[in-house]
Amino acid sequence: MAQFGDWHTYDPEWSKGAGELDRTWTGTAAFLLVDETPLKIGLLTILGGICLLAGIMMLRFIPGAKLVNAAIMAFSAAGLAVSFYFARDALVAAQVARRANQGLQRTVEDAERMVSFAPYASVVVFAAMLWVLHLCRERAGPAVQEQQ
Repeated sequence: MAQFGDWHTYDPEWSKGAGELDRTWTGTAAFLLVDETPLKIGLLTILGGICLLAGIMMLRFIPGAKLVNAAIMAFSAAGLAVSFYFARDALVAAQVARRANQGLQRTVEDAERMVSFAPYASVVVFAAMLWVLHLCRERAGPAVQEQQ
C-alpha cells in the first residue's frame, strides 16, 4: 500500500472505485421519471441548456432576463412539487437504492424522513434564489444605450 508522499507508487486499492461508475445510477425523480433513461437525461440536458442561456442573459444585462430566470425557477419549482406529490414512493426507493449502491445502510424510515424534509428545504432554497434574483439589476445593454 502506498504511503503518504509515495505519489509515484501505483496503488490498485485507490482505483478500485473506478469500476463502480459503470453501475446503473439510481437518481432522483425529475419530470416524473426516476430511472436514468435517455428521455430523462435529454430533458435534463435541455433544461440545463436553457438555464445556461438564462444565466448568460442575466450576465449580459439583457432586458427581460429576470423574467426569464423567474419563469425557469417557477417551472423547476412546479416540477419539483409534482415529483414530491406523485413520486414520493419512488423518491424513497431511490434514496434507499442510492445508499445501497454506495455500500451504506439506510432504512426506509430514514429515507421517508429525508423525503418529508426535502420540500421544506426546497422552499428555503427557492426563496433564497428569488431573493438573489430580486437583488439583480437590469440595465440597458450597449445596443439599447446607443439608440437613446
